[in-house]
Parts: sequence; structure tokens; C-alpha cells
Amino acid sequence: MSVMGDGEDARRQPSLLYNRDGVIVRRLDLTADVIEAEMEFLAAGFSDSALYSVAAISVAFQHRLRLNFVPTSHLLNRYALLRAEFDAHAEKVLVRTVLATQEHAAHLFLLAKKYFYDTTETMETNTSEALRPFKKTDFKGQALGEAFAAYLLEQGIEL
Repeated sequence: MSVMGDGEDARRQPSLLYNRDGVIVRRLDLTADVIEAEMEFLAAGFSDSALYSVAAISVAFQHRLRLNFVPTSHLLNRYALLRAEFDAHAEKVLVRTVLATQEHAAHLFLLAKKYFYDTTETMETNTSEALRPFKKTDFKGQALGEAFAAYLLEQGIEL
């Protein structure tokens, strides 16, 4: 039996990036080159949690930082990213964007009616072979992310 903190077990332990008011953001090392970002919204139901996650990922990783990512869960709350791209700055942008989904939830829900719930549009979010094995589903949310990013800019919110 290995001791926590040794070898492989140390890489599998999640790092807590944020935990307050039922909103949790974690980072988990998957391989030497790939990490996983996970978001939990404890007070939200499944569809609301998926909406918050998709909006945060789309704004942070597509519109703000332009990172490669793939969904690693059909619940859309976990995403694999390249370790080289997901640095301390990217972690901060993700946490700030997750918080923006909470602070502006009412507007996000209005946007979701038009840009998320009734759309089947998906897009490729990855150009890296290293991430392909971790992909569990297609990413749906570019239009929602674009609309939410535009709203945040109109509000003067810099992520």
C-alpha cells in the first residue's frame, strides 16, 4: 500500500482552486501532460450545474485564453487540458469566470434559453492528440459563451 504523497497517488490527488458558498473548483493531474479542471455547484441541479460549467469553460478557455480542452464527463463539469497551457493565470481566469456565472446567473439563464437549451450546435475545442483519449462527449456552448462574454464586457467585467 502506498503512502499519500508518493508517486502515482500524489498526481491523482486534486488541488482545490476555490471552495466557497457551495462552489468548488478543483484541478487534478491526469498524466504528465494532461490535467483535469472540475467544477461543482452544490446548490444547483444537474441542468443548472451544466449551464454554469459550460458558460465558465467557454468564456475562460475559448474567448479569454484560447486553450485546448475536451469534456471528460457527460455531466459537462470536468474538462481535460494540457498542463503547459493550464498555468496559474489560467486557474485564476477559470475561478473568476466561475464566480461571474454565479454573480450574473439571472442573465446567464436568459441567454441559455436562446443559445444553449434548444441548440444542437457543437464545436471542436481541441487540436492536441494528447487530449483526445480523455474526450467523453462533444462540447456544446460556443454561442452561449460568446453571448455571455459579450454581456460581461458590456458590464465592464474584466476576467
